[in-house]
Amino acid sequence: GGLTEATLYHFQIWASDNSGNPTTSSDLTFTTLDTTAPIITNLQVTSITETTATVSWDTDELSDTEVVGSFGTITDGTMVLTHSVNLTGLTPGTLYPIDVFSSDASANDATDSTSFTTLIDLPPTNVVGFVAAAGDEQVGLTWTNPPDLDFASVSLRFKLGSAPTSITDGT
Repeated sequence: GGLTEATLYHFQIWASDNSGNPTTSSDLTFTTLDTTAPIITNLQVTSITETTATVSWDTDELSDTEVVGSFGTITDGTMVLTHSVNLTGLTPGTLYPIDVFSSDASANDATDSTSFTTLIDLPPTNVVGFVAAAGDEQVGLTWTNPPDLDFASVSLRFKLGSAPTSITDGT
């Protein structure tokens, strides 16, 4: 008793007879079992967008990586202390409960849970600094496009008599 788990021990046996004649065994070894699961700390979900997120956590001993959620199961058998999984193909504005698992080399399992919500795919902000400079039978237009990362294009519509009411109204 009192031995440290997952530790290699060396031992020898000495024996003697009634006359005091000694004998010694060769160097013998054994390793105690590892029965303690890894400890998961610092579980977090970062870099959340409309369709992606990164799940990360730390363990106190080398262990593998697994994330389970409605998106499926993602595993990595590499034994590490710092775990990170990139999730892709997620649905915007969706709550994702997830479970994370890590197992050490002795198959001791640890688990933890969290959840996150992907961002809602909002339309971009509007242009700013719109200036119309009237000329002879023409107008010069300038503006600054929105800084949104998913900004794609601007469509300029005009109409005589009233403002256009939709993207297809006017010219």
